[in-house]
Amino acid sequence: MRNKMAKILISVVLGMLMTITVLEAKENGYAVLTTAQLRQQLTSQLPDEQKQRISDELEAQDEILAEVARLQLEGDKQVKTEIELARRKVLVQAYWQYFFKRNPVQESDAREVYNQLRQLNGDKQYRLSQIVVSDEGAARKVLDALKDRNSFAKLAKEMSLDATTAQQGGDLGWRWKSDLVPEFRRVVDLLEKGEYTTPPVALANGYVILTLDGVRQQTFPGFEKLRSHLMKILGFQAQQMELRRIRKKSN
Repeated sequence: MRNKMAKILISVVLGMLMTITVLEAKENGYAVLTTAQLRQQLTSQLPDEQKQRISDELEAQDEILAEVARLQLEGDKQVKTEIELARRKVLVQAYWQYFFKRNPVQESDAREVYNQLRQLNGDKQYRLSQIVVSDEGAARKVLDALKDRNSFAKLAKEMSLDATTAQQGGDLGWRWKSDLVPEFRRVVDLLEKGEYTTPPVALANGYVILTLDGVRQQTFPGFEKLRSHLMKILGFQAQQMELRRIRKKSN
């Protein structure tokens, strides 16, 4: 597995190198490494077999880049765009590595979020169905049809604007309370099985008639099972906060 991962890493690194010019120069204020410098940095900690593979690949790249220079392909508008996009991507990734090295996501924070989820969800899941409409008038039509004992699933297929759930008769499947939008969380425990929301639930982009199809006891997953997912969510939130800070600073 280690050898396989090493080969993948080498392939990725060498693929990225094809997007930059390995001549001694300065572009956009950044020093461009020579082939010798690249070889030294990439192979210093590798076994001889892998060092030779990288050296051979760099030599082949040098030959191709000589042809690129002869044909003046670097002046091509699309090539320049691709090089700049690659440069930006690498530098942005470098920034996030720098940021998280100094601001690592803490497992204690993930455990705190987990405890909040555990308390919110308990050991109960809900089976829900929905009919999504655009305005109050359409919602009233759905409620009138339901009062006339029309099938909720049939009305969902005919009237719901949510194409995905409409095909399933409005079925949202089994959900933890934390999976639901706040507006749904506030009403789900007020419904008995088979009941639907009156008045409809108002959302930012329309109205929803929600019905409770069932409730079941379900053991909430342990922390270790959710740990990786929670750490990723906290990392994403940290990125968003940092982006807001940077943008505020630049304005």
